[in-house]
Amino acid sequence: MTHEIVDRHAGFLSGEMALLMGDFNSNTVWDKVHPGRNHSMLVEKLGGLGLSSVYHRDGGKNQGEESTKTYFHTRNQRFGHHIDYAFLSDGVPAQLTVGDSEDWLPHSDHMPLILDIA
Repeated sequence: MTHEIVDRHAGFLSGEMALLMGDFNSNTVWDKVHPGRNHSMLVEKLGGLGLSSVYHRDGGKNQGEESTKTYFHTRNQRFGHHIDYAFLSDGVPAQLTVGDSEDWLPHSDHMPLILDIA
């Protein structure tokens, strides 16, 4: 579904200031499970529109190698994954903070993404 949304709104997303942010329910580590329309293909598609993940570009992390988890299945810290993203137009300065699991797990299985755009 995310691929279709990106395709449908490519004109808007390729503008000089666009943001696509939220729960993508995907990560590069699961690419083999979803051949044909996987996370790496989505990241490449967004990159072609001039968008990149703020977490990855500012943290120097590769997709699939995230140390910060954004989702904890059954609110269990042993089952953490990085599946929430903020893709922002390249060149737009921003800082992304992921909420701390100790503070947020009592309220949600997803940690909030806090994006400050300069």
